[in-house]
Order: sequence, then C-alpha cells, then structure tokens
Amino acid sequence: MLMNMKKKEKDVFDWDSISIEKYYNIMEILEDNDDDITKNVRIVALILDREEQDIWNMGMDEAGDYISRLNFLGKFDLPKNPNMNIKLPGYDIKVMKDVTKINVAQYVDFQNFVKMPLKEGMEKILSVFLIPDGCRYNEGYDIIDLQKVIRENLSFRVAESLLGFFSDAVRGIISQFPTLLQKTDQESEESGTDGEDGEVNDGDTEEVSGFNSFNWLLLINRVSDRTKMSWDQIWDLGIFEFLNYLQFDIEYKKMEERELAKWKATH
Repeated sequence: MLMNMKKKEKDVFDWDSISIEKYYNIMEILEDNDDDITKNVRIVALILDREEQDIWNMGMDEAGDYISRLNFLGKFDLPKNPNMNIKLPGYDIKVMKDVTKINVAQYVDFQNFVKMPLKEGMEKILSVFLIPDGCRYNEGYDIIDLQKVIRENLSFRVAESLLGFFSDAVRGIISQFPTLLQKTDQESEESGTDGEDGEVNDGDTEEVSGFNSFNWLLLINRVSDRTKMSWDQIWDLGIFEFLNYLQFDIEYKKMEERELAKWKATH
C-alpha cells in the first residue's frame, strides 16, 4: 500500500533559508539601538515575511517559540564543499566551475565588483560565475535582474561558500602572472598585505603601471593593436589568452628598447 508522503516544509529558521538580502537586513537590525526584545521581534517578522505588528500581536507562547528559534543565528558554519547545484526562480543556472575559462569581461567585472563593500557587491561578484543555461556571460539575459534574484533568493551560507571558491580560483590565475597581476614588494609593505590577495594597485614597474591602475581600456587597446582584433573580440578572449598576449607585448617592447639602446651606443 502506497502512503502519501507530505513534502517536508523548508525550515525558515535555518541558515540555508536566509538569503543574502535577509542576512544584511538582520545585520542592520542587530546594529540598531533597539532593545533586545524589539530586535528579536523585528528579526522574526523579517524571517517570516510578516509585519512587525503581527509578531507583537501574537500570544506569548507563540511569539516566544519563534524568538527561541533565533538561536540558529549564532551557529553559522560553511559547508565543506560549495553547492554547485543552484536553483533560482526564473533561471536555470550553470555554475562556472572552471574559473580559468572566464573571459576578459568577466575578469574585469570581478575585479571591479570585489572593490565594492561586500554588502553591495556579493550578488554582483557571484553573477560573474553564475550563468543562465544556454547563455554567454551578460548576453541573452538581464544581468541586473539576475543579480537581484541572486540577492533575494540565494542563501547567504551558499553564497559565502561560492565566494570563497571563486576567490581562491581567481587567486590561482593571479599567481601565474605575478609581474602583471600581483602587487610589488613595495606595495605589499606599504599596504601590509602579502601581494596575493587579488587587489591590483599602482606599481613601481613601468610596464605594469597601466594594468595595476585598472586602466583596462588602454590595455584592451594595447592588445588590439598587437593582435589586430576588435575590442569586442578582445573582451570575449579567455583571460589566459589575453594575459599571454599582454605579456608578449610587454616583452616585445622591452626587446625593442634594448635593441634601440644598443644601436644608440654604437652610432
């Protein structure tokens, strides 16, 4: 005899149910100057998608039960492995697991988004790597809408795990082009960092000064001049191919300068 199995309802008092948007709203409530009871009521209302007055109007037992379930907020932990099976309303998402395949446009957007406060940039960073099935990055869909859907529906716990995965992968790219993408020793000493955090600032080496200051348009133009590709083609290049072209151009110009110096010394 077959039994009707009722699908278990999702527990809204669980980190897997707290979206990026709700997480930062909760943080704002906790930072306010309200008393603890008022904060708890506001958080319960937020999690239940109810009006605050609805919580105040509840009986003591019901309200107390909800407030007691807020204990989960103090038990945050990241999953051992990031969730690569992302389901979002209105989107069939394919997670870009192989970050080495990102193109120039994705890399530039990632570097710009990580400069933003995480509260404002988390869903934007993730949108670089979460691509709707059948689409190319930022083509065939509204990326602003996707970012909104990510913020309102992806759990903060999953988002944090994915963010760590993607950041580590990008650092792997950076490590392979140290003269182009890593900070100089002088910069690391001045900023107190080890030069491998993915941040790129002005360097004291002439050939990378434009790159380190994020003067991407000049770099796109530089590679375009060298390869005779259009700007659109450059934006669509894989990041490794682009950086290899750029590295070649730098080395070629240095060779030309050496040859010119030799010529001047003998004439």
